[in-house]
Amino acid sequence: MAKTDVPPRYLYVFAHGAGAGMHHPFMERASEALDRHGIATHRYEFPYMKAGKSRPDSPAVAEAAVREAVSEASRKRLPLLAGGKSFGGRM
Repeated sequence: MAKTDVPPRYLYVFAHGAGAGMHHPFMERASEALDRHGIATHRYEFPYMKAGKSRPDSPAVAEAAVREAVSEASRKRLPLLAGGKSFGGRM
């Protein structure tokens, strides 16, 4: 997460797309842009990406990963937004 002088007002739970993980340049740039507007990001990876596989997880596995990420992010005590790029946004 990029650091700015704008205190975060929201936390965006931000999922990556099917072909690239949470450190992809798009994800980095989007997180930095959001941060400048007081929206911190909580990026996470789906299990298939962590395992180095190219095929995305089934919807049930991916949805469980989203629930886990939202649960973890909720501990930050900020209002949450959730979404992502392509596959991540659909989950």
